[in-house]
Formats: sequence, C-alpha cells, structure tokens
Amino acid sequence: MEGEFPRHYDHEVRLGVRVPQAQAAALLALMCGRPWRFREVGATPEHRDYDVHIPVSGAALGAAVAASVRFRKACDRSGVDARIVTSARLRPGPARTHAYLVLPRVAADRIPANVLLALTWWRARGRVHAETLAEARSLVPEFVARNPEAGPADSLTVAGLPDRMHTSERSPVLGAVALGVFLLVCGAVLLAAWSAGEAALRPFLTTLVAVPLVFGVWQVLIRIPESLAGTWFPLVITVLAIPAMVALGDFSLTVYLDAFGIGANEVALSGVSRFAATTESAPPVIQALVVSLGLFGLVRHFHLVTLGVAPFLIGLAAVLLALAYVLGALTDQLRADTAQGEAHVEAYRAEGGEARFHAGVEPAVVCVDPGEDPVVRVGPPLTTDRPVLYFKGAKDVDLLWDREEGVTRVPRFSVTLTPVDTLDDPCPG
Repeated sequence: MEGEFPRHYDHEVRLGVRVPQAQAAALLALMCGRPWRFREVGATPEHRDYDVHIPVSGAALGAAVAASVRFRKACDRSGVDARIVTSARLRPGPARTHAYLVLPRVAADRIPANVLLALTWWRARGRVHAETLAEARSLVPEFVARNPEAGPADSLTVAGLPDRMHTSERSPVLGAVALGVFLLVCGAVLLAAWSAGEAALRPFLTTLVAVPLVFGVWQVLIRIPESLAGTWFPLVITVLAIPAMVALGDFSLTVYLDAFGIGANEVALSGVSRFAATTESAPPVIQALVVSLGLFGLVRHFHLVTLGVAPFLIGLAAVLLALAYVLGALTDQLRADTAQGEAHVEAYRAEGGEARFHAGVEPAVVCVDPGEDPVVRVGPPLTTDRPVLYFKGAKDVDLLWDREEGVTRVPRFSVTLTPVDTLDDPCPG
C-alpha cells in the first residue's frame, strides 16, 4: 500500500477505481500528490484497477459519498479519465484480545471476578492481553519473565470478567430502542412546554436549537489541526466578529442619541464609553457567530455539501440562513437601543429623576447660568429655571438637553454649569 494518511481523520473509505492504460500514469501522479493510500489490484491490456483509500472526517453517514465526490473532483481538475467501480467505508472489526489485570493471589479463590476487581484493582502489577481468561492465566509466566519486579508467578493471578461479557456485541435493537425513548421524551417535553405557553416554549426551543449549533461549533474547533477549518468562511466571520462588535456599538450609540435629537459625532466619547457600548453589543454578535460557525460545522460534519444533486444550493442555503440570523440579531439590537432611547426620553419628560446610563453614555444633570453677556447658541433658548442634561460635545461645542425644549448647542465655557442630583432639584437664583 503506497501513500500516507493525514494525522487526523475519522473514517477510511475504499474506492475501487478503473482507469485506461493511457491514463494510468496521470492517475498515479494524482494519487501520489494527495493524502491517500492506494495499491494496484489488477491489470489488463485495456485498463488498470486500483484500490484507493481516502480519509474522511465527519459523520459515518455519507462518508463514502463524500470520498467519491472528492475523488471525482480531483480527477476532473487533473483531467484524469478514471471511473469508480465500488465504494465502501471500512469498518473496524471487533477486538480479538482483551486486557486482564495481573493481581496478587488471594486466599479466597471463590470471590466473584467483579468483586475481586473492585477490591484489588489498585494492586494490579500490569495487564496481559488474551482472547480468553484461560489463555490470560497461561501467559502469567511470560508476564513474569518480562516483568520480574512483579514477583514470582505462583504469587500472581489473573482476574477478569467472564469471557461472554467481553465478546458480546452491542445489539442494534438497543440503539433503536434508545433512540425511540429519546424521541418520546423530547416529544413529551415539547408538548408540556407548548401547553405551558410561550414562557416555557421559547426557552425549550432555544435550547433545542442551541444543542446542534454548539455541536457544530465543536466540530469546527476540533478540525483545526486537520486544516479543515482554515477555509474562508469560518476564518472571515471569526475575524470580523470584533469589528462587528465595535460597529454595532457605534450604531447603538447613534440610535440612542438620535432619540434626544443629538448626532453621535456631536458627543465626545471616551475609550471607556466606547468599550461599554462594544460590551453591550457583544452578546448578539457572539450569538450570530455561534449560529454561523454551528451551521458551517454541521454542514461539513454531515457531508451535506456532497449529498444530493445540488450541493451548491445546500451550502448556499446554510450561508443565507446564517446571514438572515445575523441581520435579524443586529436589527433586534438596534431596535432595542432605539426603544431604550425613546423610553429614557419619555421617562425624563414624565418623571425627571437622575441621569440614566446606556451604551456608554451617561449625561450630567446641571443648572445653567448664562451670565450677563449674550451667548451664541444653536437651538431653543437656554433653560435657566430648571436643570437640564449636559452632554459633553465634540469640537468645543456642548449640548444642553431640556425635557421640554429639546437640545441647545453652545460653545464650551460660554455658560456656567452647576451640577445637581436630579432633574427635579431647584436651580439657584
């Protein structure tokens, strides 16, 4: 068998390949340049037959189809006219030997094997591997010859469960029964959540969707050593996550300040304020990242891009679904910020109270004293008989927001500002 496999893979698929004699050299060059294993199994004057072993990562279901598609694509790109005759996923056979513990001999020879193992397993001198318990006991002298520090052979014994427990195979009926019970339990829980109303149904559905998505993300992460996750899609969306958080934080500030009639570029924001806005925008971006990576991992793990007659449509549908969720999550966040800004404006007008914090913005409550000299302003007249909200503006322009008149823009240091606690406090003078 020629060729080498990569270090990480889940399944091995054997393809029976037939190629014309004129194309045999090209096929050999193709297989030597791929992480495949192959051997020639027959030849005639017209063609040559090869067994090609292709490693496949992901689920067992669809692995043979994925390997066949991968081989055909490689042949098409290289211009090799090879035909797949047979394909099968190799299944590991049952283990022929079992490990038995070598333990110090005890006086009570009638102790059941499971009890003996439970009481003395920590005193094991080592293990012997054999097909039956009788064969394991016959190998004790050889074990002592190779490991003299274990003690004399007459002071050791071999303990293990009965052979029938080792050689028993799992019945497919048990798997079907377990799957049926799992589906029944999920159906019962779903029915109970549906009966309880939306308050219980929504968390259940969220959890039900989150489990496969987290599994998909896990598949992306564990495939990193195989270089299967280094494709453009997970790399790009992961790299764009942090800029997306910053951009969403800026959008949150924009829509929040818009409720006060203030532009985001008019307010001087510190690094702490921008970091707070980015932190508040992180959960929807992380959720969108998990959904996107989860869908990508599920599509790759279950070989969905290789199944059916339109693999491109399946991949495109997954990308569009992830994009729709991303846009929906970001839109919901912006709507929430807009609603929060409108709610704060209404609360200021109806209740007054202290300044409220949101998305890194927390105005100060001040009283305004314009002095005797006229003040250059943009907006309604200055309010001096009650407190207003002060937003530190950019470009040496401060913003004073009154709950009745709106926002007034004045040059910095052109008026005297006296801090107070709430909008309901009286102003001096």
